[in-house]
Order: sequence, then C-alpha cells, then structure tokens
Amino acid sequence: MKRNLFLVGLYFWVFGLGVWGQNSAITLVIPASGLPDYTPIEGSLYVSGSFNNWHPGRSDSRLIPDGSGNYSLMIDSLTNGATIEYKFTRGNWDYVETQANGTFLNNRTFIVNNGSTPSHSIGNWDDMSNPSVPNSATGKVRILNSDFAIPQLNRKRRIWVYLPPDYAFSGKRYPVIYMQDGQNIFDNATSFSGEWGLDESMEQLFTGGNQGAIIVGIDNGGATRLDEYSPWVNTQYGGGEGDEYASFIVNTLKPHIDSIFRTETGRDYTAIGGSSMGGLISLYTGIEYQNVFSKILVFSPSFWFSQECFNHAQTKGKQYPMRIYLMCGTQEGNGSVVTDMQQMYNTLISSGFNAQELNFVTKSDGQHSEWFWKREFPDAYQWLFNTQTTAVQYSIDEELPFILSPIPFHDSLNILWKSPIKEFVLALYNDSGQNVYFNNKAGSQVINTEKLPKGIYLLIIEYNGMVFRKKVLKG
Repeated sequence: MKRNLFLVGLYFWVFGLGVWGQNSAITLVIPASGLPDYTPIEGSLYVSGSFNNWHPGRSDSRLIPDGSGNYSLMIDSLTNGATIEYKFTRGNWDYVETQANGTFLNNRTFIVNNGSTPSHSIGNWDDMSNPSVPNSATGKVRILNSDFAIPQLNRKRRIWVYLPPDYAFSGKRYPVIYMQDGQNIFDNATSFSGEWGLDESMEQLFTGGNQGAIIVGIDNGGATRLDEYSPWVNTQYGGGEGDEYASFIVNTLKPHIDSIFRTETGRDYTAIGGSSMGGLISLYTGIEYQNVFSKILVFSPSFWFSQECFNHAQTKGKQYPMRIYLMCGTQEGNGSVVTDMQQMYNTLISSGFNAQELNFVTKSDGQHSEWFWKREFPDAYQWLFNTQTTAVQYSIDEELPFILSPIPFHDSLNILWKSPIKEFVLALYNDSGQNVYFNNKAGSQVINTEKLPKGIYLLIIEYNGMVFRKKVLKG
C-alpha cells in the first residue's frame, strides 16, 4: 500500500501536475482592453517578480503579442499553491506600471494553481503619468515609442503621434506635422508649464470640416535641449548639435512614420514647427531641407541664440515654394523677439521668398508661454494648410446624394441613398470631436441615437472617393 502511494506521488512529481515540486505553470494575460492608451505602439511588455529575481526586462520574461493587441506569457517551474509577487514593466523600472491616477501600485500577488490564466488590467505607466496632474490627452494620442533611437546623436527619445478622428476607418492619407517639445503639446501631465492642446484643437477643427492631419511630437532632450535645437554654438548656453538633430527628423524619423502610418509623403503635405528654441530649429530644418518640408510654424522664436540663423536663411535662399508662419507677442523679451522676427522676415524676403509665402503675426497680449501658443495654433495651422483639402462639403440637403430624416433627429437618424450603392463608410462625431457612432454598410442606414444627448453632431460619410460632411442637430 505504501509502495503504491509512493508511485502515485512520483507520478505527479514527474509529470508536473503541480502537487509537489516546482512543476506548475500559469499563463499571465493582458488583453488589449487592459492596456492604457499611452502604451507605446512600438515596444515590449515584461513581467518582473519573485520568480525571476525582479529583473525588469529579461528576454525570457517578455510577454508575447498575438497581433490583435493581446499579450501573454507562460511561466513554468512554479510551486503549486505558492504565492508569487510581480509587476509589469516596459523594460526597466522607469517604465513600471502604476495605478490609473499615476500613484504607486503595490506588488501584484497570485496563488499558483497549475494551468491558471490570470488576466490583468494596467492602470497607467510611471513615465506617462503625474499623480498631481491628470492626463489630458485625447484618445487619438498615442506613444509611438518611449525609446526611439536617434543614431545621429547616439540617444533615444519618446515619440508621440496624434491620429485624426477618422483615421481608423477612412483609408485616407494625411498630411504630417513634426513638432518639437513633444512633452508639452498634448498632455498637462508631461508638460513643463501647461500643454498646447494640439489634439483638442485638431478635434475641433475636424468637427468643423477640416480634413485632419497627423501630428508627430518629439520630446526634447532635457539637458541636451539647447544643444539639439541649434546647429550653432552659443558660448554661454551651448548648441551645435542641430545639424544631427535635423538629419534625425528627415532621414530617420520621417521614413519610419511614413512606413507605418498612412501619410502623404510629399513635401506639399509635410510641415515642421515649434516654439522658442523649437521655433529656431524648426525654421533651420525647414529651410535646410526644403525638398522635404513646405510649411514651417515658428512661434516666439529664439533667434537671439545665434546671428547665424539669419546668415543661414540668406545663404540657402528660396529653393522651393514655402509657407512660413512667424508669430510672437509684442512684449516678449521686452520687444526684442518682435525685432528679431522682423529681421528674419526681411532676410527671407531678400533671399527670394515672397510676401504671400510668409505670415508675420504679433499679438499685444502674447507671452512666452504654452497658453499663448495653444490659442494661436489653430490660425497658424489653417493658414499653413489652406491649400490642402480632400473633402467635398455640402451645405444643403438637395446637394447630398442621400436623404437625412428626421431633421432635427431624436431617437434615430435615417440615411437613405438617392441611388443604389454598394458600400459606404459612416461616422458620427459630437461637438468635442469624439466618435459616437461608426458603421460600414450599403443601402439604407438607421443610426440608433436614443442614448445621445441633445446637441450638434457632425455626420461624415465617405463614398466613392468623396467625403460628405453634414452638421445635424438632435432636438
């Protein structure tokens, strides 16, 4: 009898059924719905715990993606019934998970039960959140990569991407704006002293009928910001790495963005912009690479950093048609920013650009601050891209190829095509630019709007290469 019991125990031990010894296995799962919006599009997820000496980025502790946004990892050689502790990271402790509000998360615990598949939801990431300042970016903002390589400078940098509201279903290609100081353009939680709110501005412009654009935000390098944002050395403040930084945007980042997103790759659809030192390097890069960029946004520029910026503009001269938007407050630097900006305007004119290609804007209440640049961005964007339009807009129902009823609508909105069609794409947005309905069907279409609050909505229908936009009211 004792011999039989011994054999049974040996069987369990040998075949790993988890009764004795370290032979139990579990599979940790993170579904797509369990990842924060800021989880980088590119990058890896790891688990760190008591079973791997708390290493934050071991290759054998990397969760495997399934191609649909879900991640999983089987961990074996565990003791059945033992309690393990762990956390998820993106490769190091600077990128560890936190609670949703950004505060510290205690170690996760799980009692090992062979064959278990515990599912997890990650609230936030430590490098993407600030407990004292809530995240404020819209759902269309994503982190492309937290450690995107800058081979020209042997550094890495976080890259942000804003995608237009209809990107997921439109099939369209979009213009691209490359913006400096990426920490400051989308989110209060990562900004230095407030955000530009470019995502909210673009959502509002889209609701008003604008075609939309992709915005790529490049974080500044902190201690290396002044070095990277000027090709010329200022003996007091640094500089001198601007050539390499500009080359990074043109020769490394832009080709990568064009390879993974639906971009309009030509210069007519490519812009670069920034403020302060970011304005200086944006103008330099745009003038240096006129074959790549046709639009430059320059807010409150730090032309004082080096007089060479004027020599560069004069020497390069006009090589292609351009649109350059120069803007600042009249009292910035006690008026010196306006003076420098006027000198740059005159230099650009004398080097071959005409007045129609330049827009010189000053505001009496303007300050060297994010709130000012936030307010002025929509006007600058619309001026820079005023020749870019792909949407066919209609203002009265007789011109639409479909009939809407009832107007104003209540619990439902009906779309009936005047002629039979095979397929169309339909989306409905509220006045904040949020997508509240999407479908892809043919023939008649009925939208259930019972749960939508009263207000103005933007209906977008794409059919046969045309985009129809119509504002509709729910009464």
